[in-house]
Amino acid sequence: MKGLLIKDIRMMGQQQTVLAAMVGISVLMAFTLEGSFLPGYLSLMAGITAIGTVTYDEADNGFQFLFTLPVDCRTYVREKYVFCIGMLLVGSVLGTAMELVRNAFTGGSFGGLAEAAVLPLVMVLMIAVMIPLQLKFGAERARVILMMIYGGIAVLAFLANRLMSSSQPPAFILALDQVSPALVLCCIAAVIAVLTLLSYLCSVRIMEKKEF
Repeated sequence: MKGLLIKDIRMMGQQQTVLAAMVGISVLMAFTLEGSFLPGYLSLMAGITAIGTVTYDEADNGFQFLFTLPVDCRTYVREKYVFCIGMLLVGSVLGTAMELVRNAFTGGSFGGLAEAAVLPLVMVLMIAVMIPLQLKFGAERARVILMMIYGGIAVLAFLANRLMSSSQPPAFILALDQVSPALVLCCIAAVIAVLTLLSYLCSVRIMEKKEF
C-alpha cells in the first residue's frame, strides 16, 4: 500500500496550480468573510481532489497496468480510503490553523470551531459514498447519482427544519435537544465509522467483480 500512497501523493503534487489556487482563495476568503467555514471548505476540496485520483487510475487502461503489479483489489481500495480520508484531515487541520490565525489577527471568536469539528465527519461520509459510486459507474455517472442523493438530502433537511421550527415540535425532537452535544458527536462518529466500513466492503466487492 505504501507504493500506492506515494503514487497518489506524487499525482497530487502534479496539481500544484490547483492546490495553490485553492489555498490562495482560502486565505483571501478568510480575511473577507465571517464564520468558521475554512476547515469544512478545505477538507471538502482536499477530499474531492483526492477522489479524482481514481479517475486518473482508470484512464488509458490504468487499472490493467496497475494490477499487473503486486497489488490486489483489496489493497487498492484500502489505500484509496486511507489516502482520501487522510487528505481531507490535512485540509481540515490546515483550515483550522488558518481560522485560528485569522481570529488572532482580527480578534474574532473561536466558538465557531466547535461546530466546524463536525464537518470532517460529514466529509468522511461523502467519501464513503463517492468511492464505491465512482468505482462502479465511473466519474461522470457517479457525479449525477451523487447530485440526486444530495438533492434528496436537501429535501429531507428542509422538511426536518420545518418540523423543528414548528410551534409544537414532536417529543423526540425535544428529547434530542436535551442530549449532550459530545454524546451526539460520538454517536455521529460511530454511525459514520460503520457506514464507512460497509462502503469499504462494497468497494472491494465492486473491484473484485471487474474484469481487467
